[in-house]
Amino acid sequence: MRFLKMRFLFISMMFCAFATTLNGQVNTEKFRKFSDKEGFLFNAGFRFGYSSGNSEYLTVDGTARLDYNGNKNDAFLVGNYDFKQTNEAKVTNKGFLHLRGIHHFSANFAGETFVQQEFNEFLLLADRKLIGAGGRYQWINYLSPNDSVSGFASNLGLGLMLEHEVYNTGEDKKTTITLDPVRVTSYLTLDWAITDRINAWGVIYFQPDITKIHNFRSIAETGMEIWLIGRMYFTIDLSYRYNNEPVGNVKNYDLVIKNGLRISIP
Repeated sequence: MRFLKMRFLFISMMFCAFATTLNGQVNTEKFRKFSDKEGFLFNAGFRFGYSSGNSEYLTVDGTARLDYNGNKNDAFLVGNYDFKQTNEAKVTNKGFLHLRGIHHFSANFAGETFVQQEFNEFLLLADRKLIGAGGRYQWINYLSPNDSVSGFASNLGLGLMLEHEVYNTGEDKKTTITLDPVRVTSYLTLDWAITDRINAWGVIYFQPDITKIHNFRSIAETGMEIWLIGRMYFTIDLSYRYNNEPVGNVKNYDLVIKNGLRISIP
């Protein structure tokens, strides 16, 4: 337990320094754009939890995202780290870094290229690198005639990505399995501006291996944010991930629910 207390104090000091530098923290969704204003936009978030007594644990969840919005070209870089440990063992240890470039060919159609690196200790995933490209079509873009805020938008996306995955399996996690699947990635996004203070969103992915269609991943994520004051928002997110053929002795699904705060800069 002494280890947890020392780690909690260290992370608390890091959080204070981080907050001082950024003048606030935010919680961001991985692939969502918070503003159409041209130029750079930075969002960063940090959440931690600590419990001592009957339940002893430490949780850390940090996200940072940098967007560039241009006239025809957009780009963003987003990273996340998630850690949880009890006084007996780690129960979560995962992270990712994602870079994406977007070129708008028209008001409704855009091309995308992206690279990503990821790890997740409790899915036995030591390292996943991927590179891909595709297109996105906005098939719904509705703005309420009663005001200039509330509306609804939806995009369809289709692409191809090459992955390189390294898994550590076995009781001692010293048995290495390497996979190089080529996957189709398809998705449907939904964005709903309910009022000028409440927004909701959702995205569904389907990613089969083109050589083994029965080997697929499916991801559904949804969330809502509510304006509180100034540039501060309360957020709640739900994520469900399903892998039809997981590597090793792990479950084929994960369900995560989180809530927190988002602060936009500038």
